[in-house]
Amino acid sequence: MAWLGLDQGLGGSLCWRNGSEIKFYDVPVLRAGKGNRRIYDIAECDALIGALPAVDAVITEDIHVIPRNGALTAFSQGQSTMLWKVLCWVHVLPLRLVTPPVWKRALGLSGKGKDASLALARELFPQVANQLKRVKDDGRAEALLLTVWQERQG
Repeated sequence: MAWLGLDQGLGGSLCWRNGSEIKFYDVPVLRAGKGNRRIYDIAECDALIGALPAVDAVITEDIHVIPRNGALTAFSQGQSTMLWKVLCWVHVLPLRLVTPPVWKRALGLSGKGKDASLALARELFPQVANQLKRVKDDGRAEALLLTVWQERQG
């Protein structure tokens, strides 16, 4: 079966996986305003989803707002979640949402940081370790691990 793992943040990635065949796609973004502010390149996100090989399901985190993180973070998370839900709907892709504690616990990552996700992804899939060597590749690692979680669900 082919899965699409989605780490939906602005620094996130998509990971298409069918068995040992793996393809990474970084989330398309644009620079906006002053400084390093980024926004989703919605047209490119749409084109990316439309051009992907067939998938049986898209797996992404069911993100909940944490009040202490502030209004801007909540707004950004809401935008991200809605963008990807709409794109899956438009492209008729089944979407599976899973909370971070559920999938991370199942893979032994509870309470561990992004570095643990990178290490586990490299261990499970050494053939793509060269695409998971930078700290900022944690989005790729987590997108890949979401496909592992889905596969283990049976």
